[in-house]
Amino acid sequence: MLLPQPAAVLRTRQQQLIRHGVPHIHSQATTATITMPAAAFAALSPITAPVALLCLVAATAIAALWTHSNRRQWNKELVELKSVASQALSKDSKLLDVDRLLATNPAYKRDHVFHDTLNHYQGVQCPYVTYDRDSNSLKAVVRFGEQTRGHPNLVHGGITSLTFDNLLGWLQFLEGRMAVLTAYLHVDFKAPLPTTTQTMVEVKMDRQEGRKLFMVGAIMSLDGNITYATCTSLFVIPKDARLPGAMAAAP
Repeated sequence: MLLPQPAAVLRTRQQQLIRHGVPHIHSQATTATITMPAAAFAALSPITAPVALLCLVAATAIAALWTHSNRRQWNKELVELKSVASQALSKDSKLLDVDRLLATNPAYKRDHVFHDTLNHYQGVQCPYVTYDRDSNSLKAVVRFGEQTRGHPNLVHGGITSLTFDNLLGWLQFLEGRMAVLTAYLHVDFKAPLPTTTQTMVEVKMDRQEGRKLFMVGAIMSLDGNITYATCTSLFVIPKDARLPGAMAAAP
């Protein structure tokens, strides 16, 4: 009798672990161990089959331990980051909890590269933002984890650009524009940004010309002494009324 498809179960577990940033779980050796197809057991001798099954059980147990350890570390980092963010941002205006805002429509978060795929302690964490309607500006404390690196111990420039693009979009979202499209994003890299760094990100509206939204931004150290990157951008309010909020946002 064949065993009930352990490969599918373990492959799902492996994908979950990769998603949450477990180190080395996707190495070739581990993959070879925990994705053995069920049909392969039929070809094993009565002696080797129990050994193979034991290896699969052990791999699952190890994966579960990694998941538990990773989750504890994630929670610890998030609590610390929320404390830092609340202290750094609360003096400006009311803190807005990003997860609570996204919870109003799960489709905005599910599979989103910034708020879902990379949202873990080895990725990019942005728990709070503040929004100032008078100055048309947004601030956020963002932490860049170890898995955001390009060069060793330095955040990849693409992650920096992604952070700008996402928070510029958030500014428009908070101003009531549910759908805006990036026309261009120009980033000037001023200083190397180390991984595991907590930063202050500020983006604001420069001017609006019809459907064109010109914005600027900066990523700095929490104390403001180091500017890691700045950006200038053009976002466009689409004409297509089928995009949520497009026509409602148009002047």
